[in-house]
Amino acid sequence: MPLNDTQIRNAKPRDRAYRMTDGGGLQLEVRPTGNKFWRFRYRLDGRENMFAAGQYVQAPNGESAAMAAARVASGQLTLAEARRQLLDWRAAVKLGKHPAAQRHERREEEIRQQTEIVRARTNTFEAVARAWIEANKKGWTGSYTRQIERAFEHHLYPVLGKRPIKDITSPDLTGALTNMKRLRPAKAGADPAKKDSFKALPVLLKQWTSAVFRHAIAEGLAEQDPTYALKGRVKREKATNHSDLDPKQIPALLTALAHYGGNPKTVHAMRLLLLTFVRPGELRQASWNEFDFDKATWVIPEERMKMRKTHMVPLSKQALAELKGLRQLTGPEGLLFPNERDPSRAMSATTLNRCLERLGFNGADSMDFSSHGFRATASTMLNESGKFREDAIERQLAHVPKNEVRSAYNRAKYWDERVLMMQAWADTIDAFVGAADRRKGA
Repeated sequence: MPLNDTQIRNAKPRDRAYRMTDGGGLQLEVRPTGNKFWRFRYRLDGRENMFAAGQYVQAPNGESAAMAAARVASGQLTLAEARRQLLDWRAAVKLGKHPAAQRHERREEEIRQQTEIVRARTNTFEAVARAWIEANKKGWTGSYTRQIERAFEHHLYPVLGKRPIKDITSPDLTGALTNMKRLRPAKAGADPAKKDSFKALPVLLKQWTSAVFRHAIAEGLAEQDPTYALKGRVKREKATNHSDLDPKQIPALLTALAHYGGNPKTVHAMRLLLLTFVRPGELRQASWNEFDFDKATWVIPEERMKMRKTHMVPLSKQALAELKGLRQLTGPEGLLFPNERDPSRAMSATTLNRCLERLGFNGADSMDFSSHGFRATASTMLNESGKFREDAIERQLAHVPKNEVRSAYNRAKYWDERVLMMQAWADTIDAFVGAADRRKGA
């Protein structure tokens, strides 16, 4: 006869454990302690087996469905629940599987799913992106690291940051990267390169996001890189080219600088940019200990270079004279161009372009020449002169050839030619000024 709850509740303990049969192999074992446990007797592979199926309990009053599910999962079963479980155990036996093995597999699967949930909550896009940045920033300049961090914080974290990285799809990224908006207007006097940088940002973010996903794949946090499908979908807007100075404009600029009423350090910076055509940031943040006046050489350390490669600049006689004049103002130690308010920091990024704006070379109704344009000016004129190899010019511009990015970089390559080139460039500038003076005197 099948059992009922009254029989089970009234079953008294004895000196030895005994069992009461419900049917279908389901039995109730009563222990001398009074505790009652479910057992399932079955035969598999010609052998009789006994499965410890759980403990008999009565459902508490007011128990919710979730609480009941948790109780059953812990092995505490009412009579009705044990009978429902019996159907599952018998089905497992028919498939040639022991119920204990089946229970173990299900528990393992539950643990795996819970682990996946925890991993998904922990390994969000933002968390993995920050881990990628942390793992790679030693090989980047500080400004490049900040550029990546700001781009993610402003454009991707608000949209995708809280999402598990493994759940992010190509359409998710397409929407985020094609709907980006500039957060604030470009500042007056800002380098046009800065203004154009936003046009390139979607493409850069796609590249950086792809690197984040490759990092996630390597760490077992994602299975694929959804940026692969975005090839051709995220494009760079056409950028504004940097304006060059022509041979007549160089003397005009130098004359305007000679009458500039602002900080004399800014004038020295402008002249040095023209003579050395390094990147504005490389000059602004330069320290006196990077210069060897005896060898007429400026060595810019790799941590301040865009491509993280040490760069050598031959110093012309004119550049040395300019530096010696500047050293009377800010040398012989520390920064060449310390900030007026905080000498431990370099001159601000906008100072040079605001100077050009005041001189009428930058800003509204001007030729829109920026401090970055000295590089384009020198590159154009040196290439057009035909006196120097293109590779030597590119090396002096610190443009690293693709085939040398991962291989050994020879910072002194074409050195002798570059020494001659930098002196010839300074002499050419003097010649432009001399020609302008002769025209005025004619």
